[in-house]
Amino acid sequence: MSPNLALPIRMDGLLCITPLHSVFIREDTYNKKAAIVMDIPRNIVVLIEALVFKSLPLDLLKWVVLVVTLYTSGVMLRAELVPMEMSRNWEEK
Repeated sequence: MSPNLALPIRMDGLLCITPLHSVFIREDTYNKKAAIVMDIPRNIVVLIEALVFKSLPLDLLKWVVLVVTLYTSGVMLRAELVPMEMSRNWEEK
């Protein structure tokens, strides 16, 4: 895992979802205030990440990526396998 690949990988991910965002912007079906409120902290966090992860040893960074990936996979798998009470109640109404 080369640190030089981080930006191209992130940019590829953004390119995949950009067409979806353009539909919401064109149809004006998004909350502009919520978008701004989420965007400001996101930019601050990216700057903090750049400073913190730049100084991390690569081996530690690999473990951080592994833990985050496993946690996210587990949460997504649990959400798929465990039925949500809220969705059942919503369908009954």
